[in-house]
Amino acid sequence: MPGLLIGLRISSVASGRPCGTLANFVLAAGQFPVTPRSAVYYETMSSMLKMSLAGLAACLAHGCTGESTTGLALPDLAAHQWKHRVLIIDTPSMQAAPYLQQVSAFDAAATGLKERDLEVITQTAAPAFRVRLVGKDGGVKLDRSTPMTTDELFTIIDAMPMRQDEVSNR
Repeated sequence: MPGLLIGLRISSVASGRPCGTLANFVLAAGQFPVTPRSAVYYETMSSMLKMSLAGLAACLAHGCTGESTTGLALPDLAAHQWKHRVLIIDTPSMQAAPYLQQVSAFDAAATGLKERDLEVITQTAAPAFRVRLVGKDGGVKLDRSTPMTTDELFTIIDAMPMRQDEVSNR
């Protein structure tokens, strides 16, 4: 059976010796090709690992806070995962015009929000207005800086595979 053995070593950039931290590292990979395809697999895996570790190093260098560079971080949504979709509205104040426009649109469509298992969370003291839709899987599905209509929101949600399953299983 064809196979590939890849060896990895994380080493210090300065000394080349193995290091225990990811602050300054170099990825060294060795291969033992068994078939001609192994070299292609090796190059692909090597590139993917280098990019992944570079991304991890960049994240660690910036503190991995999860905070947005344009506003407030997402609240803890663990209690909602797999139960609700969550719409997070960031607003400078509860009297801001975009916030009032957004809330008014959602108040008029309360039945549609409930039917789509949508919870709305408002975070105040944000630097600017922002709306983010988080799916039941916890992934951010929409991030925008202007109010949206309920038709736009419902179109996005109704196109999600999980929502389509919900509708077909009724």
